[in-house]
Amino acid sequence: MPFKQFVEQKMLKPCGMLHSLIDPTEQDPFIAKGYCSDLKQYKLTVPISGWTAVTLEDFNKWSEAIAKFQLISPSSTKEILMPVSPGKQAGLGGGSMEDGKLISHIQWNNVQSPGIVGKLPLRKVGPSLL
Repeated sequence: MPFKQFVEQKMLKPCGMLHSLIDPTEQDPFIAKGYCSDLKQYKLTVPISGWTAVTLEDFNKWSEAIAKFQLISPSSTKEILMPVSPGKQAGLGGGSMEDGKLISHIQWNNVQSPGIVGKLPLRKVGPSLL
């Protein structure tokens, strides 16, 4: 099974993430486009394959799936929340667990500043403009 199909069937779909794209291109809907000052469009270049573009709604579903252990067990979640060395992010960014429950989840932009911080319990959010 190709990687893209695996992620869609085994991860995104079970989480209810219906608007996420694996390896999106400029032709896919909802992909932001950048422009130079001369109004020429930047070419979308991504140095990796297998990356996933998600909507805010789907990101919330992903966070809920992590918190509810829909994809991996509590013990595996705890393991990938721990960095391999100080100042480094782990597989899930970072976070903390107590009594087998996820208490916080931090997705890092870089090691100096957290990008998205989730405190649990999760709550639904309304429409957002980014």
